Amino acid sequence: MNRTRTTRSAIGIALLSIAAAPLATLPAHADPSGSGFPLTLVCPDASYQVVVPGRGAFTPALIVGSAGVLIPVSFGVTTITVRDEGGTVLFQESQPGATKGKGNVAAHNPRPTVTCTYSFLVTAEQDPDNLQPGQYAEIAGSVTGHLVGRP
Repeated sequence: MNRTRTTRSAIGIALLSIAAAPLATLPAHADPSGSGFPLTLVCPDASYQVVVPGRGAFTPALIVGSAGVLIPVSFGVTTITVRDEGGTVLFQESQPGATKGKGNVAAHNPRPTVTCTYSFLVTAEQDPDNLQPGQYAEIAGSVTGHLVGRP
């Protein structure tokens, strides 16, 4: 297994997929009917099934079945762990968090923020170029943002 290539792929998947947060210019109804990357956000008051329809650094997280969206202002540390089929850790890496607009976006928005966690798996079947059969990557982190609409 090429560890560097696998790490880059897992990091790429994480950063492209977890950028779970919407733009204020989205239509009022934010249920994209299955397009994009599905994810569960666990927030202090509720858990939300969301879909991330793009691959940008601060891509919208559309709350499925509602008009709600999460507008991100920052992401916490992202941890990527690659395991074999027996669960043995092959390697683990943490990526630093990111803040939108160097913190200016959050500072200039009067809305309260919420911090949610997420985790998901990427299997060898989903990424056969970078994970060997039986291997999987666990990706976990947190996102802070503004919940808007009607979640």
